[in-house]
This record gives sequence, C-alpha cells and structure tokens, in this order.
Amino acid sequence: MNLFENLTGLLQGDTVKNMAKQFGVDENTVQQVVAMGLPMILGGLNKNASNEQGAQSLDNALQKHDGGLLGNLTSMLTSNSSSLLQDGMGILKHVLGNTQQPAQNQISKSVGLDAGVVGNILALAAPVVMSFLGQQKKEQGLDVKGVVNIVNTTTQQAPQQEMGLIQKFLDRDGDGSILDDVMDIGSKFLGSFFSNKNPQK
Repeated sequence: MNLFENLTGLLQGDTVKNMAKQFGVDENTVQQVVAMGLPMILGGLNKNASNEQGAQSLDNALQKHDGGLLGNLTSMLTSNSSSLLQDGMGILKHVLGNTQQPAQNQISKSVGLDAGVVGNILALAAPVVMSFLGQQKKEQGLDVKGVVNIVNTTTQQAPQQEMGLIQKFLDRDGDGSILDDVMDIGSKFLGSFFSNKNPQK
C-alpha cells in the first residue's frame, strides 16, 4: 500500500474543483500548489516527530483528526471552509514554523499566484493530511511509535530527491537557494504525477 499515493488521491478531483472555485483560480494551478506544498507539510511533520516531545504532540493532535473529515470533505469545503481554513493555518504554523512564509513565497513565484492564496490552499490541504494520518492511527490502533512510523513511511514514499532537499530547507530555516531546487523538481515530477492521475479534460 502506497500511503503517499493514497494521500495525494484525496487532494484531487472534487477537492481541487472546490478549492479552485473558492479562491477564483484554475484547477491546474491548485494542483501545482498542492503538489509542491504536500511534501513540505509531510517533511515538517516528519521533522517534528523526530523527537519524543514532537512525536507525542503529533499523536495527541491525530486523536482530534481521526479521519472523519475525509468522508465529508466536499461538504466541509463548501459549507464550513472558514473553520477548516482556520484549523489549517494553525497546522501550517506549527508544522512549518518560520519556513512557512518562505515556502509560500517560493510556490507563489513558481506558479504565478498570490502568496496569500497559496497559503490558503495549503491551509485547506493541511487538515486533509492530518485527517489521513489520523485515520491510519485509528484504523490500525497505532501508539506514538506507530504514528511516527506511519509518518515516516508516507514521507519516504514521496519523491526522495525532492524530500532530501526539503529536509535541508527545513533544517536551515528556509534557505531560499535550496527551495529553488525543490520547486524545480516538484513542478516537474509531482505536477506530472497529479496530471497523470487526474488528467484535465
């Protein structure tokens, strides 16, 4: 089972359509933002979970994000998006810290979209990531160690050339020169990954 592919599958189709409609941008641009931002969110979670305190904090958070969102995602995006957006903003701030703004700025530059809108798209994607991981925790009865393993596994299933650069970016508190390389790889690899699984008509 490829957890990374399962996760990206949740951020396609109607989910992308609803995001695009909400922010007044085209679906392809939303896909590009998600494709570039998703590995960053996973990388941040994986980094935070690498110490005991961070792992426990993530485990506690996943008890609240138990996967219930995933069965009602379309409805939440259309009728309760402000609550989801607020939740996602908090997740991004905690997961990415002071690398959040540089990441948003670089994605903005890459796709030609306002950085604030990029942040909003990522903020809607973040609760989906947490709910996906929370669902894995609930269904498999995972303890803290199991949660760390599932995050690590999902991260390892993402494109490793990109993830290696993202880890350097996170470790160096938002080094823009590293992020340039991340965006280049991400736009080529993950952009094609999304379009292949959800071709534009």
